[in-house]
Amino acid sequence: MKFLIAVAVSCITLTTFSQNPTSIWYFGEFAGLDFRMAPPLALLNGQLNSIDGESSATISSDEGNLLFYTDGVSVYNRSHQPMQNGTNLWGHPSTTQTLIVPQPGNDSIFYIFTNSPQYNTFAGTDSVGCHYSIVNLANNNGLGAVIEKNTLLFKKTTEKVAAVHHVNGTDIWVVFHEWESNCFRSYLVTAAGIEFPPVVSCIGSIHQGGGPAPGINENFNAAGQMKISSDGSLLALVLTDSRRVEVFFLTTKPAG
Repeated sequence: MKFLIAVAVSCITLTTFSQNPTSIWYFGEFAGLDFRMAPPLALLNGQLNSIDGESSATISSDEGNLLFYTDGVSVYNRSHQPMQNGTNLWGHPSTTQTLIVPQPGNDSIFYIFTNSPQYNTFAGTDSVGCHYSIVNLANNNGLGAVIEKNTLLFKKTTEKVAAVHHVNGTDIWVVFHEWESNCFRSYLVTAAGIEFPPVVSCIGSIHQGGGPAPGINENFNAAGQMKISSDGSLLALVLTDSRRVEVFFLTTKPAG
């Protein structure tokens, strides 16, 4: 079933990311695609090696040239070598989504957002939760380095994350969904960094539970995609075990 629910997430917009930064994908077991070609060209030089292959993210330049990519655990530079300090990020190859976001106004700084996998949503270890790491591509002659790693945003997260431009066309909203909650958290990335506190919007289903059989809880509802439409007007997400898709209207009305 599909549910249409209005939600106020402050100032999320009608502007989309440029196509070129997303023109190259690396994912799965040494797989890749170059969408600058028609039809897309298969790439065989990627270093990701995951049967799960869910949490990959790749970023290219405005000209479409590869910058770096990650599976949420390791970061690889444009030469397909491990980036300096680019190992042991606290994501996981089975996590549905990992996200790379550029810092507005800076061609060298990028944020990698990672989430715990669905079976690791319990409190108690440092790696549990939503974290970000910062890449500076000005280091190592343009090959980059991870200059800040595994900084906690919040603990009780699902695997869901998406991004969209602010109405000003420059800043970027990064949206997460909390675990055991019906609340979204929206963090604004600006030229100064990540703004705190986040905008919190509570609506829709509580994300909790889910398992392979009745009475077996493996947090399956923490998994599932979350996407924002290209015009910034709609957000859709999946609760995997509940077999539910929820669609939310995004507005520029201040949350509250």
